Amino acid sequence: MTHGSEPREDPPITSPRWRAWAGLFGGAAGWALHHQVGSTSNFARCTVADGGLVIATGLLAAAIVLVGGWLSWTAWRRGGGRSSTSHEAAGRFLPAVSLMAAALFLLTILTQVVAGLIVPACWR
Repeated sequence: MTHGSEPREDPPITSPRWRAWAGLFGGAAGWALHHQVGSTSNFARCTVADGGLVIATGLLAAAIVLVGGWLSWTAWRRGGGRSSTSHEAAGRFLPAVSLMAAALFLLTILTQVVAGLIVPACWR
């Protein structure tokens, strides 16, 4: 510690605990919705699974994932984000992992939407 500088106090984590988990569970729920609607429409009713259904389901699922990721991001920011150095870092780990999981689920949904637009419905 240099002369004249005081230790910095990190802000307490003020988010509700469920926000930290929102990206993980919201991401999984959005991807599960997209996967189940996609697989049901592709195998059981392939004549209905046109590009519009694929895009609409993908947008709905992506919205669920984005809301969950945003909630996790707000929990991470309220915990000090990456600028904090205190022992409270453990309380920011879960929102950070949850945010990364939401990003991964969003990438998965986007690749499935692209595949659904490229490959004809009854061939999937």
